Formats: sequence, C-alpha cells, structure tokens
Amino acid sequence: MSKKSTTLFDIPLYNGKYSDFITKIQNPEKKTLVFTPNPEIFVRASRDSEFMDILGQATYNVPDANGLYVGYMM
Repeated sequence: MSKKSTTLFDIPLYNGKYSDFITKIQNPEKKTLVFTPNPEIFVRASRDSEFMDILGQATYNVPDANGLYVGYMM
C-alpha cells in the first residue's frame, strides 16, 4: 500500500491528493492494483476474510463514496 494511507475497518485507504494519485497510476513504477471500495465492499470484507485479504493486496484502495469519508472523520 502507498505511504499516504490510512485505514478504515482495517482496510488501508489512499489518503493523498487526487492529482498525485492520478500521476502515480499514469506513470507506474511497477504493476499497480487499484480498488475503489464502497460501503458494500466494506460490509462484505468485514464478513469475508478472503475478500479482506484481496483488498489488503491492493496498491491503492481509493474510497468510492462520501459515506466512507464521513465515517472516517467520525
């Protein structure tokens, strides 16, 4: 996972500028795996350890919903 990350429900999330993220994925130094988890994915991962492991292998998990951001801020 990227150095700029935080976790939500034990899933590491990218926590940097959007412009930096776009630059990184447009010019990757190695193979890059990007997931955009939404609330449904977090619920599934909380119940399915194999799915949680897959999310943990991502180069970047970029939140896909404002609800995740609000949850993180609480």
